[in-house]
Amino acid sequence: MNDVLSAGFDPDVATVRDSSVSKLLNFGEGVATLVKHGTLNGDLVADTWAFGLVWSRLAPAARRERERLNEPRLFENIEALVAKVPSAV
Repeated sequence: MNDVLSAGFDPDVATVRDSSVSKLLNFGEGVATLVKHGTLNGDLVADTWAFGLVWSRLAPAARRERERLNEPRLFENIEALVAKVPSAV
């Protein structure tokens, strides 16, 4: 996560093939999916992890990967969680 939050990280060139980007997006998507289905509490997740901050750094890479794969649902749950839980930002 430090890579993604460092001053040298450039969201405009990062890709899902970058290890840090991939790990954080997949972890975030997994947690967000559990929130979506009621297995995890969204408020608890928002209090525990800074998904809004992470998403703000990784969204460009996620969107480019959606486009590349022509899969609009890719990483949809983390994006929806951040939109739904403003305190996550």
